[in-house]
This record gives sequence, structure tokens and C-alpha cells, in this order.
Amino acid sequence: AGGLEAEGEAWSVGVEVPSPDGHAIHLGVTLRDDSIASSGNYRLFRDREGARRISHLVDPHHPDAPGDPGFRSVSVILPETMHADAWATSLFVLGETDGPRVARAHGIPACFLWLDRDGEVRELLVAGFGERVFR
Repeated sequence: AGGLEAEGEAWSVGVEVPSPDGHAIHLGVTLRDDSIASSGNYRLFRDREGARRISHLVDPHHPDAPGDPGFRSVSVILPETMHADAWATSLFVLGETDGPRVARAHGIPACFLWLDRDGEVRELLVAGFGERVFR
């Protein structure tokens, strides 16, 4: 999102509810000369009978690690799209515990989203991501 939109305001972008059932917006973020990228397991996955969701994103060091079955996505805001995408994927693969820790350590503005057992979205905003959020 380069510069400002036509009315002189920062660009507004939505982060989806991480559910394969629809395209609802969970929260909005403002961007000015920044990029946002998201990675998750709520669009490209397989469910195995009696097993956890199998994502297209896998930690090669721990391909069978159980993880939180509700952990669904990571969005990252950085100046360069390529870097935002690389960090979003890396933080997702690191998981619900190490991902936020690494994002904080490197000052990467990130949004981690889970779906709880009732289908409600739970979030963790780190390293300044929350400063860009509007509802």
C-alpha cells in the first residue's frame, strides 16, 4: 500500500476470520507504505479421519508435531511484501508458542489467530501490530 488513498487517509485492509466457511473480516488494519501478508491452514488443508488437520505448511524438523488444532493464521506487516510473506509463513510454521516469541524478539508486527472450540476467534497481537488495528 503505497502512500495514501484518494481521500488522504491510510489504506484499510481486512484480516479474515480464519475459517474455511466464508470470508468474514475479523479486524482491519491501516497501511501507509507498508505491506501485509498472511499464512495459515484454513484454506489449504486436509482433515484425516480421527486425526488432526494436515496443513500445506509443515515444520520440516517436526512434521508430526501436534500443535494447537485451533491455531489458524499469522499476518505480518512490514515495508516489503516479500519479507512480510516470508515472516508470516515462518512464524506460522514455528507455531503458537515459538512464533509469538520470535516475532517479539525480532520486532515483527504480527497477528496470531486461533479458533476456540466454540468457533470464536482468539487473537494475539505483537510488536506493534495492535497499533494498526481498527474494528
